[in-house]
Amino acid sequence: RHINRIVIHITAGGSNINGTIRWFQDPASKVSAHYIVGQDGEVVQMVRDGDIAWHAHSANGDSIGIEHVARPRGGLSPNDPGLFPTQAQYCSSADLVRWLCYTYNVPIDRVHIQGHAEADTHTTHRGCPNAVWDWERYMHLVTATTPC
Repeated sequence: RHINRIVIHITAGGSNINGTIRWFQDPASKVSAHYIVGQDGEVVQMVRDGDIAWHAHSANGDSIGIEHVARPRGGLSPNDPGLFPTQAQYCSSADLVRWLCYTYNVPIDRVHIQGHAEADTHTTHRGCPNAVWDWERYMHLVTATTPC
C-alpha cells in the first residue's frame, strides 16, 4: 500500500500506555493505530506499517496513525486537569515521524503530517489532537537534522 501521510492522535483517556495497548488489542473496540507513544516517550508498534489500522476513517488506507497518551482539560470529568504531551513524547514521536517520512518518502510538512480532525473531516473527535498539541513545537522537532 502507498503511505502518503502520517496522522497524529491523542488517546483522550488514562495516563498509562498499557490501557491503550489493551484497548487496541480488543477486537470489540474496532479501533487501532500503528503506534502508541507514552508519556515517558516509549513507542509501541501495534499494527505493521504495511497493514491498515482503523484510526481515521477515510484516511486509513494511505496513512500511518500514531496515538499519543494525552487528553484535554475536562477529558475524563469536568474538573479533570488534562494530560498534556511531554517533551519525551514530542521527541520520540518526532524521531519516529522523521524516520517514517524518510522510509516511505512522505514529505515532511503539515500537508502530509496531519491531526486526526484534519485527516478525517467527519470525525466527532474535533479536538484530536489540536486541543493539546503544539504543532509549531512538534514540526520544529520533526524537521530537525538530528534526533532529539
